[in-house]
Amino acid sequence: MLDKVVMFEPYSKVSVDEFLPELQLEFPDMPSDAFAHYVLRSIDRIARDGNVLRRTATIHTERCIENYLLEPPDCMTIVNIMKVCNNGCNCCTNVRRLTSEPCCMTCGTLTWFQEPNTILFRNHPSHACFKVTMSVAPTWDTCEVDTLLLHNHYELVLTGARYMLMNMSNKPWSSVNRAQELKKDFVIGIRSAAIDTMMGNQRGGITATKPRLRFR
Repeated sequence: MLDKVVMFEPYSKVSVDEFLPELQLEFPDMPSDAFAHYVLRSIDRIARDGNVLRRTATIHTERCIENYLLEPPDCMTIVNIMKVCNNGCNCCTNVRRLTSEPCCMTCGTLTWFQEPNTILFRNHPSHACFKVTMSVAPTWDTCEVDTLLLHNHYELVLTGARYMLMNMSNKPWSSVNRAQELKKDFVIGIRSAAIDTMMGNQRGGITATKPRLRFR
């Protein structure tokens, strides 16, 4: 029954191993089984700071049921709820952050997100259809990530992994100066990727500048 109430659209996936060959050549002294960890750390930061990985769930509300679980079926965790749309009255509410504050929609429905994965609808029409757009990040045990990352953000993923590797201390490949350069490129790249995503990858010549450094 639940799988008919909350349905997620499928997304194409690619193995994390697709990101490893270049790193393995650049860092031959690094244990080979550790590369995937740093690739996933890079992807996690891109996903959380740039909201570039999206999922869409269709929720068919039932009478007298207010709470609906949002559980992406592909080893992803929810980062932000980006938009909630009621297909019946063609209205949308933007929810930029995970919040417990209700948002009153045009149709009169109150909706809000309760961490970690529950969306609540109150005063909603019986048998209404809502589309929930959310940004997600991969779990640490995933072996596959969105194909989008390979096709659109391959260099950015590697830049983040290189930064984290070179920022390690007392390793043959450690380089504080190079790590700081990569860190800046990584932050700028995430901001650029976020703009691309917001504009449907059709942003033309807009570029991201003045990065806000958040890494320690």
